Amino acid sequence: MSFSPTTLRLEKIETLVFAGGGNRCWWQAGVMSHLLDRGWRLPATLIGTSAGAAIATSLLTCSARDALIACKRLYGQNNQLFDWRSLAQLKLKFAHQHIYPAWIESFTSDLHLERLRAAPSDLIVAITRPARALGLAGSLLVGSFAYLLDKKLAHSIHPRLPRYLGLRQEFLSLKAAADGQSARTLLQAVAAAAPFMLAQRIGSEWGFDGGYADNAPIPPQTSEQKAKTLVLLTRHYPDLPPIFEWNERCYWQPSQKVPVSTWDCRPNTSVDAAFELGLRDGASVG
Repeated sequence: MSFSPTTLRLEKIETLVFAGGGNRCWWQAGVMSHLLDRGWRLPATLIGTSAGAAIATSLLTCSARDALIACKRLYGQNNQLFDWRSLAQLKLKFAHQHIYPAWIESFTSDLHLERLRAAPSDLIVAITRPARALGLAGSLLVGSFAYLLDKKLAHSIHPRLPRYLGLRQEFLSLKAAADGQSARTLLQAVAAAAPFMLAQRIGSEWGFDGGYADNAPIPPQTSEQKAKTLVLLTRHYPDLPPIFEWNERCYWQPSQKVPVSTWDCRPNTSVDAAFELGLRDGASVG
């Protein structure tokens, strides 16, 4: 693989991709807040998965800063990640199961949905569908294994193993959601990473976190489309420059490891630090 340092040319971007990454996605929020403050306009197509899809949604319905305020308010009211009492009912009840839907709702009310539909940018979200041979439980198991294997060993930007195992990534337009509740259910599904959040029925099939198939989701593209695509990563790859070109696309990664726990949702979670790193990295390019 050939990774080449490149110069970011925002004026030519027509597709902007938001990788997933839980709280690391507040880096994306900081980057975009800086660029939008400087007068940059969102491109025609946004693509996202997991929390990256939610950050992209907030840019079209309110602002990333509004979404950050809502997140901090919800985290401030939560003191534990897991409700141990749920074990008595043979259930796993994580705080994310009520915090994430509440956070999503803060910027996807019916009024917000009207703003989303009126926005000049389309938002495509990536969802993972179960492998037909494995079913939902088996797909979550092998998907989790593939994710850990990639994280610890391969460190690939676009892993191939999940597809070899039969996981399927599907791209859906958030604007096409029938109503606010449907939009919220879809956003929950694209971020449903076991065991923290539960898969959702989307259409006739189960859907779960798009990051199981590819954490930086991109549908098939022509060479011309690739040349006009910017991918906002949330993982830091120390051997690569902050902005680089690979497979004809432009990638932008955090300048350092994003200083926040991916899954924490308690009062001291350092989401402000992740956002501020994004602001600084955004300022470094203009």
